[in-house]
Amino acid sequence: MFNYYATNKNTWADSCFAKQYAKNIGLNPPEIAIFSILKDKLSGRKLLDIGVGAGRTTPHLLEISRDYKGVDYSLAMIETAKKRYPEVNFQVADASQPFEEKDGAYSLIFFSVNGIDSLPHEYRIKALREFNRLLAPDGYLVFSSHNLGFVPGILKPWSWKRLHPAPMSLLTPLRIVKRMPRWIMGMWRCAKNLKHVEKYKEYSILNDGTEGYKFLQYYISIAEQISQLHACGYSNVRPFGLDGQELEPSQYDSRNDIWITYLCQPVRK
Repeated sequence: MFNYYATNKNTWADSCFAKQYAKNIGLNPPEIAIFSILKDKLSGRKLLDIGVGAGRTTPHLLEISRDYKGVDYSLAMIETAKKRYPEVNFQVADASQPFEEKDGAYSLIFFSVNGIDSLPHEYRIKALREFNRLLAPDGYLVFSSHNLGFVPGILKPWSWKRLHPAPMSLLTPLRIVKRMPRWIMGMWRCAKNLKHVEKYKEYSILNDGTEGYKFLQYYISIAEQISQLHACGYSNVRPFGLDGQELEPSQYDSRNDIWITYLCQPVRK
């Protein structure tokens, strides 16, 4: 089986992504909703921010607790985050590998912006179980994951919207010339990666166009993600849509958000 995880990891190591992501600030609506639920419960407690990138979420989590650690498997991302927040504990770490901390070390593990979707299925399950081990009995796991219900909305590589996402009235010959090489390269990468696409009833591995078709990503249905979490030792699973609203079971099959954010807790007997 093709190890797309290594390809994703090597691609994220490019320093151009660190520069790009350093411009990102602020939280998205589901993160705002979940942090408002958790902030008082987690005040002053130990937090782990996985896939921290260039530090988008760092100042917001520091408002909850100064006992904070941010990790990412990209050295370029960590170096950028350290420059932005030199007083903060940032380390290079890989979510596919066991962490050195003891059981129950953290009250919150936060893995944002679908970072977990870079992991192949077997790595993903191992990571979820490792996060469970790391969480305190009353701790929380928060992460986002691509929604299988969005797949029909993924643009085809040859779509003109890939070339020019703005209104077509703004499309000029000069813009076409400037963007055409990236558009053509994206179609070439898509064709190259087509053999690595995997589709199952519960989840799929897709080359969805992220960063010009450089990545393969994991997509999963809401119901299946909840079942997966239950199997990995979590309970009280609460999914949130991109609008920040908590979803009811009756909405799971009809939601076409590109990703869903999940809040859950470890089961402790």
